[in-house]
Amino acid sequence: MQVRSLLPSHKINIKKMKTHLPFEKCSPYIYPGLNCFIKPIDLIVAIICKELNLDINQVRIRTRITKIRRNRQIIMHCLRWYGWGCSSIGRYFNYDHATVIHSYRTIFNDQLTDKNLKKTINHLYDLIKK
Repeated sequence: MQVRSLLPSHKINIKKMKTHLPFEKCSPYIYPGLNCFIKPIDLIVAIICKELNLDINQVRIRTRITKIRRNRQIIMHCLRWYGWGCSSIGRYFNYDHATVIHSYRTIFNDQLTDKNLKKTINHLYDLIKK
């Protein structure tokens, strides 16, 4: 199956394409014309903020307040786990991709020792999958 890319002279072979996204899904936002779907960042952030009792605008503000920073790191970790790229996540939060990588590693390492954080992260994973 051949799909035309944004450039008319290039074609993408779907059968040979490897996706880094979970659940064998690829995004129609990334690959137009496909019938599969991945949740947009806005929807995932809204789900997580509702679960953590946060305001979406508060999380997107550049601040170092511990509570906000920590919750932003959890959201970035969940988005990265779901399959969104570091650059896309960083663009959404107005941060560099290296900040997203640091957030992912920080939450990953912290959940190894903090059982409550691990429960929270697993619960958020289940909410995102639905």
